[in-house]
Amino acid sequence: YAAKPKGQRFYVPLPTQVRFIRGDRGTYLSHAAYDETCYFGVGCDIRFKGYEPFFRDMEDLILSEGGRPHWGKVFYRNPTHLYPDWPKYLGIRAKLDPSGKFMNEYMNRLVLGYPF
Repeated sequence: YAAKPKGQRFYVPLPTQVRFIRGDRGTYLSHAAYDETCYFGVGCDIRFKGYEPFFRDMEDLILSEGGRPHWGKVFYRNPTHLYPDWPKYLGIRAKLDPSGKFMNEYMNRLVLGYPF
C-alpha cells in the first residue's frame, strides 16, 4: 500500500477471509496439496468499478508468496504449472473423457495452456 504511487493506491472496503488448513493428500488439484495452507480470500461487490487492476495486483502479490488461485474464482494467469499433480490429473481426465465431451472453453484454456 505505502509503496504504491498515490494514483495507484486502492481504497476499497472488501470482505476478506483468512483460514488455515492441514495439507491435503490424494487430491491432485487441491490448493492445499501436500502442505499446510493459509487461504486468503478477497471478494468484492459487483459495483466496484476498479476491480481488475486491484485483483491483478493482488494476484501478483499472492503468486510471489507461493500462493495458488482458487479454481472457482477469478484469476488472470493459467495456474496449472503451480500444481505438481497436474499431469496426473490430465492423464485421468483423458482416460475418463477420451472424446472431450465434457470439455468447455475454461477447461480448454487450462488443458491447452492458453492465457487467460
